[in-house]
Amino acid sequence: MKLLLYSSIILLLLITGCSNEPTNTASQKIKFSFLSEQNPPMSFLKRGRPVGMAVDIVKAIAKELHIKTNIKIQVWEKAYTTALNNPDVILFPAVKNKKREKHFYWIGPIMGFHNYFYCRNDNIIKIDSLNDAKKYKIATVKGFSSEENLIEKGFNNIISYSTPKEALNALMDGKVQLVVSDDLSSEMQILDIGHSADDILPIYEIDESDLYIAISKGTSKVIVREWEDAFSEIKRDGTYVDIYKKWLMSNNLFLYK
Repeated sequence: MKLLLYSSIILLLLITGCSNEPTNTASQKIKFSFLSEQNPPMSFLKRGRPVGMAVDIVKAIAKELHIKTNIKIQVWEKAYTTALNNPDVILFPAVKNKKREKHFYWIGPIMGFHNYFYCRNDNIIKIDSLNDAKKYKIATVKGFSSEENLIEKGFNNIISYSTPKEALNALMDGKVQLVVSDDLSSEMQILDIGHSADDILPIYEIDESDLYIAISKGTSKVIVREWEDAFSEIKRDGTYVDIYKKWLMSNNLFLYK
């Protein structure tokens, strides 16, 4: 009887002790490169630290997998090229399109958005069709899916810039008449260069897209499944909704500096 009691106590202690141990994952054995870009509110630097909705989502997934993140904010073209040519790279947020789809594993979508042609409020342009925009100089961001889509549609009147900030500056400085931006980030980006959100106007919707977390090819499919499962879990347990509310439903959304 005593032996049975002691055995039960030992078993209970073992179970209790094990329950506090983190679950082992294949991802714990990998040294990932976490790459993103300066594109508020999804990812940007605040006092030298990466923050944003996509940053919080990736960190929440990493927490589920018991791994640490060391996120680097880079120019999109540099980050994309690194992810394209190396395994174990987490690139985010990224638009999935036909050109890119086969080159990455995709987790998400994490958010949808719409691309627009924007003009200056003091130089309003009327556009009734996509082809109408071919008459104007258009600022785009090098390597962005929005730029790739316009090139595929025969636009040869685009001027490519390294960052959204440079593209918006070109519009405000009068170097171009239009800029391609999205309804998710345009307001924060125009504020970031010292202008009011009322200084630009969306005048024509180009398309709509979804943002994902892209995992580079060469990464183990076991790891990809772990990331898929972890993303599903943060949606199930409410973490994703909390992150969404924090970044997209807060009165302090634009007070990000």
